[in-house]
Amino acid sequence: MRIVPKIILVLYVMLLISFSVQAIGISPGVIKLDYKAGEEIDLNLFVLNKGSEDTSITLYVKQDDSLASSITLPSDTLLYVPAEGRKEFTIKVRFPDSAIPGSHHIYLGALENKGSAGMISTRTAIESLVIIEVPYPGKYLEAELYAPPSNTEQPVDATLKVIHKGSDPILSLVSSISLQDTSSIVGTVNAAPELNINPGEERIISYSIPTTAPTGDYTLTSFLDYDGNLLNISIPVKRGVFSVQILEFTSKFQLGKINRFNIKVENQWNQKIEKINAEIHVFNNQGETIARLTTPESSFNPFGSTTLETFWDIDALLPEGQYTTDITIHYDGNTQTKRVALFVEKEPGKKKVALPMILIIILAIAVIITLINIIILIKKKV
Repeated sequence: MRIVPKIILVLYVMLLISFSVQAIGISPGVIKLDYKAGEEIDLNLFVLNKGSEDTSITLYVKQDDSLASSITLPSDTLLYVPAEGRKEFTIKVRFPDSAIPGSHHIYLGALENKGSAGMISTRTAIESLVIIEVPYPGKYLEAELYAPPSNTEQPVDATLKVIHKGSDPILSLVSSISLQDTSSIVGTVNAAPELNINPGEERIISYSIPTTAPTGDYTLTSFLDYDGNLLNISIPVKRGVFSVQILEFTSKFQLGKINRFNIKVENQWNQKIEKINAEIHVFNNQGETIARLTTPESSFNPFGSTTLETFWDIDALLPEGQYTTDITIHYDGNTQTKRVALFVEKEPGKKKVALPMILIIILAIAVIITLINIIILIKKKV
């Protein structure tokens, strides 16, 4: 077997690679620029060498954006960076006279060159993201709506972020927000007008919607009117209650073995439940407790789910059949019980063979032995 020598060779190669890789970086990692037709900008960046050996890198710009050609690298794109040091370089940005409106993402990179001849090495590349915002003509808003889950006795709180990506100032922004179930609006509120929003400016609008809507799934919609331009944005939201729900559980078990017992539960509350565990009582036909099981304590996030786990060691002499069981969930000082049915059966493939079948097998073996003896006697006489 040559498996061990191969493993040793692989480990040796990986060790060589790990020693030859240079840890490089580039700073700043993100650069944001506002487009202005014909403007020229000089930007200073640094390539960082976090390794213990000198290295060289090659600069590049990915040409997968229409504004990538507006970035000019230094005349010498090959840079030498000392060990645990850095090297500064300057790029020039010249905006064209016109550009496509929107966000342009351009990647400026540094590629580490290979090591010396005969040395195993890899090439590491690191990139800086240049974001150029080109305004839309006129007035143009982009919006993001966020609302955390709420509980049934609380209002629905929401936050709307608007960014003006147009070229002309917005004089007035009027907005409202509504909470809706599958058939009707169950809550609404109007916000105070936002006045004089300049190009590139960001505003945050907060809402608090009073409602008596019960637990469930809803749609939250914000309606915006800025100087006669309309914009709507919708997101799903949840309404919860301080409760947990048993989603599923192990229901079939086998005699004579240690069985895994899983209980999957869901948090219907908009806050984290710090302590939760399950207690299981299994009863026989007379209502007597034949097994009491508990799970370790766990925690889970708002509207999240988790699986509580324990083990049930079932005696082989326990009768097969259905057993009534209470699963009690303890969570942050509260309890909730669900009565379920569990089924206990013999392990597949280990059922007793019927007596007639055993007799048939014995008779078959006896016949085979008899035939072999007859054949041997005939051969001796011949």
